[in-house]
Amino acid sequence: MLNPPFLPDFFTPFPFAGWPNAFAPSGFPVLTITEQNLRTPYAQQFNFGIQHELPGRMLLDVAYVGTTGTKLPRFVQIDQAYITKQQIDQLTPNVITRMELLGIPPSVANFLYDNQLWGAMPSVVRTPYFGYAQLFQAEDTVSSNYNSLQAKLDKRFSHGLSFLASYTWSHSIDGASVFFGSGANATTIFPQDNYNLKAEHGSSDFDIRQRLSWSFNYTLPALRRLPKFAGSGWELGGILTLQTGQPFSVLTGKGLSGTGLGNDRPNLVGDPNAGPHTVQQWFNTAAFADNLPLTFGTAGRNIVTGPGYRDFDFSVLKNTQLGERLNAQFRAEFFNVFNHPSFALPANISAAPNFGALFTTPDAAQNNVGLGSGGPRLIQFALKLSF
Repeated sequence: MLNPPFLPDFFTPFPFAGWPNAFAPSGFPVLTITEQNLRTPYAQQFNFGIQHELPGRMLLDVAYVGTTGTKLPRFVQIDQAYITKQQIDQLTPNVITRMELLGIPPSVANFLYDNQLWGAMPSVVRTPYFGYAQLFQAEDTVSSNYNSLQAKLDKRFSHGLSFLASYTWSHSIDGASVFFGSGANATTIFPQDNYNLKAEHGSSDFDIRQRLSWSFNYTLPALRRLPKFAGSGWELGGILTLQTGQPFSVLTGKGLSGTGLGNDRPNLVGDPNAGPHTVQQWFNTAAFADNLPLTFGTAGRNIVTGPGYRDFDFSVLKNTQLGERLNAQFRAEFFNVFNHPSFALPANISAAPNFGALFTTPDAAQNNVGLGSGGPRLIQFALKLSF
């Protein structure tokens, strides 16, 4: 039980919040259960690659790499409230009796049922397992598929230079990317419709279509015009990272479906990735419209692509030999040396005033503010003695 001993019922709609009080403890517990005979998940990996040695002590590696996941775990809410008359008429005890047990006057209960005002009924009376607010069940119903082209050029150290360049072109697809979540960065805890998991099939939360990284280290030749201690021992290093954006889902934040979960996606009426790609509005917010009451939106999971990532880190090192056994190394490191702004995913709730806007950097979004995490330019100096 996630909420010993009781869970407040936050989904009782106005004006019936008084039967019972929506913010008072109720006797409807939340349980987390595991599917009987839960199977062991497994993954299959396969690859095919070609390597070729090039002049200048360089090695070119090109490969196809793929992975499939089977019987992967996820949580679903198996006690999702019903929203159609056909579903509600199958409930036992019937929905009118349930409302009366909650303290709703019989006349009101009959009025709601006779006029098919399902959305005005508390969601807890429309659930298949009456007496529980929510039932979170672990299942092994997810499959995943990853395909990629990976290329790598590796130059081994010669003439003072070494570098490694890597490029990946890939696509990852699944029905849920984390055990307890369904959207990018777990923005939705459960599927939009727990009775239609096929609608969750889409790009993985971590799907990055293209990524290029390049790192190098170069030992400068000694500058003969300078004294030996000042003209030798200099090294330059750098790391360049370029990648496309991460996908995410748009939510309405209004709960119009009446399921009581708050995971509604809107209807798709245009191309959300058409722009304008500004800080104030990253994607086309006009491509979405609210789903109708007691329906689910047509927008798919993870159909919008967030901003990409660009970063270049640079370092200057100076090694100075102090006697036979002592070496001093001075380091100057510049993270995001060009101070290029990088942003995390934009606001994805259509009801929010900042819908579509970029408002935070990746490091802050991941609670990892620090060096090399996508924040502003940072410079650090260090001195190391080796003996």
